Amino acid sequence: MTIDTKNRWHKIIRRFKNYAVLILAALMFSAFAAVNVYEFKDPAKAREFKALIAELRCPTCQNNNLADSNAPLAADIKNYIYQSIKAGKSREDITGFLISRYGEFITYRPRNRWLWILPPLVGGFALFMVVMNIGKKRRVQAEAQSPAVDMQSIIRQYQEEKGE
Repeated sequence: MTIDTKNRWHKIIRRFKNYAVLILAALMFSAFAAVNVYEFKDPAKAREFKALIAELRCPTCQNNNLADSNAPLAADIKNYIYQSIKAGKSREDITGFLISRYGEFITYRPRNRWLWILPPLVGGFALFMVVMNIGKKRRVQAEAQSPAVDMQSIIRQYQEEKGE
């Protein structure tokens, strides 16, 4: 190897080390930036906060609760809940505001009881209609398979009813 080749390899290795250090530093600091810490002086308020974010749904992440969601909207809602609990607002005030803003979808236990009652009612009605339809088909098939009544007996029955 010539001296130029050695110098070229040393420069490449030095650049690689510099880039590797930069990449590792960026990865290290990005891991620290993703942690949200919500500190309370009162343990009861901390439990209240954890319970609320566990029972409220993230509007962005369909079926994740706020505690499991990393969406920016979930972070905003968690910050609102944190600030509200620190300010002394009640659980009903916080959930009432969030329901007025995002609708009943945000709660796993909606206040409107029709959301719980209506699906079984619709399912029961659909089952009733299926059973009725099957019964009707069976009657039609039974009538189609019964022996044909001759025309003379129908005419006689008609004349008897008419009184002739």
